[in-house]
Amino acid sequence: MNMVKTKIIFKGKNYIPKNWKIFFKLAVKSFETFIMNKNLILLIMIIAFSACASRQANTNNSATTVSNWTEAELNTWYENNEWLNGWQVKSDNSNDKRLLAESYSKFKDRWDMAFQFLKSNDLRNLSGRHDLDGNNVYVLVSDYNSKEKSETRYEVHRKYVDIQYVAVGEEYMGKASLEQSGTATPYNEATDIEFFDYEDGNYFLANQETFFIFFPDEVHRSSIKVNESVPVKRIIVKLLVE
Repeated sequence: MNMVKTKIIFKGKNYIPKNWKIFFKLAVKSFETFIMNKNLILLIMIIAFSACASRQANTNNSATTVSNWTEAELNTWYENNEWLNGWQVKSDNSNDKRLLAESYSKFKDRWDMAFQFLKSNDLRNLSGRHDLDGNNVYVLVSDYNSKEKSETRYEVHRKYVDIQYVAVGEEYMGKASLEQSGTATPYNEATDIEFFDYEDGNYFLANQETFFIFFPDEVHRSSIKVNESVPVKRIIVKLLVE
């Protein structure tokens, strides 16, 4: 009686075993190869997950470490200006150093991208919108004539940090306490903005020598004329920090 020839596939090729002993060996070899491939895939997944977890842990630990800095440690970091990524413009004294250090440690890539753009471009001749990382980091350029104080309003954001720099002209910018400001319009989530009816606060001269940083929940206003109305070009870098 003739034996039925059995065909198996091993490493992409067809084999007809001469006897069941060879068939068994090939089957075992094929199974071992299958297991090795599965283990290799599993190992790659474990390594990738561990790397992501480690990076997130390092980010969280870095932010925690910064929040525990002494004033001396904070000032040393702030004054060495390495975080400016080579941009030769002074941070205004009104900027919150601790909020900056904590945000920078958590979103370093975004801050570095922002300052690299500010350093590398002719800011006096920019216009429009520039996407550096989609909606995570982008630049808006605003051209206008400075205004009467009564024509401007305080505003606040919840999702984004603003880096603001007056590349042409000069104006006053204001900062105020969120608790003291009276809401003028409800928060608009789509535009990430809420306006306030408030006239007090602290006002600072904004020109080509300094830049300002407004963190979420820091109430601020801009565009206020100094002596007379002049053409202004203001660069606003938006960093998503939620």
